[in-house]
Amino acid sequence: MGADISRLIVVSHPVVNQVQQAENLVKGCHDVLNPQCDIHFVIDGHEKRASLSVSEIEKRLDLTCDLTLPMEWQSRLDSINAGIPLTSLPRRSGYQKQLQRFVGNHYSATGKPAGKRRLFK
Repeated sequence: MGADISRLIVVSHPVVNQVQQAENLVKGCHDVLNPQCDIHFVIDGHEKRASLSVSEIEKRLDLTCDLTLPMEWQSRLDSINAGIPLTSLPRRSGYQKQLQRFVGNHYSATGKPAGKRRLFK
């Protein structure tokens, strides 16, 4: 990593050991990244009834969670069984919608969420 990185996206499951690793990664990155580098934090596999809340994770990392991707077991199993990415499933899930919104907001030239074709094909 170096001074040329403008965005860093850290993805973690909402479990203690992964959040601790994310915390160590973020702290270590501050020494080598440009101060203007945007650090985004994403929680993959979020469940509202989980014992570790998003606010606890944000407090621990001293970062705002930019995206929480839902667990959606059925979609994940369908993806695994079909051997295709979640984003390629024929039906649109909350996972796909939230991921597409995040990418559109942060990476499209217009600032508007990108359409399905432009984002995933």
